[in-house]
Amino acid sequence: MTITSIDEGDWTAILKLEADAYSEIEPESLETLRSRWLVSPEYCFVYRTGGDVAAYLLAHPWHSLHPPTLFKPLALDTHGDMLFIHDLVVAREHAGNGIGRLMIRHLLCETCLEDFSKITLVAVQSSAAFWAKFEFETLENMPLSDTYGERPKFMQRFIR
Repeated sequence: MTITSIDEGDWTAILKLEADAYSEIEPESLETLRSRWLVSPEYCFVYRTGGDVAAYLLAHPWHSLHPPTLFKPLALDTHGDMLFIHDLVVAREHAGNGIGRLMIRHLLCETCLEDFSKITLVAVQSSAAFWAKFEFETLENMPLSDTYGERPKFMQRFIR
């Protein structure tokens, strides 16, 4: 079991994990997900068990408290003083084994975050309690697109 960078050959597994994970929102296209990785491969990785992809995390620099538009590829020159976690998915058969926690710790401890003031994300499908365990706080009354499903929460965690 290891956390590694995403390889081109991982995208079929990533798309399957994404499709299996989301019931309230439509899965995004390969082009859209890959665009996050192309912008910042150092903040995108997978968790492997026996060579298979069991989880993935996609994050990228961002410049606004308004999250990137779902279903739209990012421009390659995306930048900003925030890191936006676009997606964290753990395969259902591995849920509850601490893989999500390991992925977040890897992001927080093993990657260079010194250029960022905070990390932001949109918690979907009642995942805000999970993110709160990692010191993410909900910003109340943040208008979010209905493409994020029912009751999404915009969350942030300061780095410095």
